[in-house]
Amino acid sequence: MDKVRCMLIDANLTPELWLYAAHYAVLIYNNLPHSALDNHKSPNDTYGDSSDFSKLYVFGSICSSLQPSKLLHKLEERSAKGMFLGIDPASYKVLDLQSKVAYVARTVKIFDDKFLST
Repeated sequence: MDKVRCMLIDANLTPELWLYAAHYAVLIYNNLPHSALDNHKSPNDTYGDSSDFSKLYVFGSICSSLQPSKLLHKLEERSAKGMFLGIDPASYKVLDLQSKVAYVARTVKIFDDKFLST
């Protein structure tokens, strides 16, 4: 839980988002070298399939996600401001900053150096 606490404090977030931080911390931990795995990064790495770190971003970063065009008027903004909460196999977990609802999005631009200010 130390990693989760650090992730929440670093991103200036409240404890209500601890579950997302825990899931992301476990994902990162499972992709690091382990002594139990003979210092390989993951079971997949042991068998020749290396881990992909290209989708790892800073937890709690501000992001922008593309909204479905069917829900929008032609003059409305096509993206919504959100907060990065983690990854799924083919998508990203995002918290909508206006409605405070978490959702999954496939097209996301993440700004690793921008966070909510307190």
